[in-house]
Amino acid sequence: MNGNPSIKSTLNSNEIQDLMDKISELIPVSDALVELIKLRAVSTGFPLEPNHKSRSLPNFKARATHEITYEPLLELASSLKSNSLEEYGKQLNALWSDSEDGNTRQTRQLLDIKSNVNLVRQRLSSLFNHSVLPISIRGKVVQILVSKIGHPELIKEAESNSEIISQLLNSINQLLQEKEEDSSLTLPKTNTTSLLALDILDNRATALIGAMTAIETRRLRIEELVREDQKRHRNTVFGVSVYIVIIAICLIVLPLLKTIFPSLPVSTINLSEEPLTQATVSFWGIPTPILIWSFIGSFAAMIHRFNSQSVYYFNDAIKWMLTRHVQGIVLSSAFYLVLTSGLFLITNGAASQASTPQPSIKDELVLVLSFLIGFSDRFVDSVFNTLIERYTGTAKPSEKIPLKEPGSLT
Repeated sequence: MNGNPSIKSTLNSNEIQDLMDKISELIPVSDALVELIKLRAVSTGFPLEPNHKSRSLPNFKARATHEITYEPLLELASSLKSNSLEEYGKQLNALWSDSEDGNTRQTRQLLDIKSNVNLVRQRLSSLFNHSVLPISIRGKVVQILVSKIGHPELIKEAESNSEIISQLLNSINQLLQEKEEDSSLTLPKTNTTSLLALDILDNRATALIGAMTAIETRRLRIEELVREDQKRHRNTVFGVSVYIVIIAICLIVLPLLKTIFPSLPVSTINLSEEPLTQATVSFWGIPTPILIWSFIGSFAAMIHRFNSQSVYYFNDAIKWMLTRHVQGIVLSSAFYLVLTSGLFLITNGAASQASTPQPSIKDELVLVLSFLIGFSDRFVDSVFNTLIERYTGTAKPSEKIPLKEPGSLT
């Protein structure tokens, strides 16, 4: 009934060796699948609620709102860690040293280990099937994410990652089209049937897991770029809005309060009490109203740009909130010196050359020109190109500075 003990020992040894080989194949597959499921479940949290607390966390540690749907898979993955397979391997090594005995207890223990290893393989197959199902829509999901990015430099990086994901999807197509070694048939293109038909220990399944892991890593990077884009958008809108409010208070609210309440202890400048020539800044020799109206013009240009164009074109807020005003003040000061020096005169809307400035030019006209210089780059280019052409000869069309729209800085 029990048979030859030596034959039974040989059978046990062969089974032990087969199980050890199977465990050696399952361990890397288990590690790769568990890592893939973690990448699927962990996300930067797009889309998130505005006040979601996980925004400040690193993307691989943030718990996404959709992670709950992956909870069963995460629990399954936690039971398939390579530690359990390694423990089965140790038990097989112990049985291997005692395989000559061939008693009933060792045989039963071997069957238990074999049953557990087969159960692990079935669970890995189930986990693999759940992992390959979303692969067909990954390209579309990535395209939707990229379309939500507005800043050009972030779009460029996101499109690079999207292109890599497309190449990985194409490689999966090619992988599934390769011929089996023992068959003349070719698997169809990537679809659910062909993906689910792969055996978990097939080399193509291992390569597929690696490709899907790379896809998920790139997807997480794109989601991180989406969050960074949204953060920049909010910061730009907030910073520019606060800056506009502060400048508006200084230019409008405080003078208005001083007018309504003369006794209010607020220091203001009355630009209408004295002519421009008597309201100069001693260090520069430039009238204070010139500086103020050029500042107002550059401020108006900033508001015009902010209202007429997308906030993504307002990406360098520091350039607009600081250097725009400096440009307006410097160019208006230079223009005033040109007027007072007699290099450039305005008569009936036309420019002429004379040795002394005409006193008929009203201060209000000079202030309007200062405002336009601060506001419009096109006006600045027109004025200074005219001046340069007058004293250097007619410039070639290719040498002229291209005209720009009002309020444009570039």
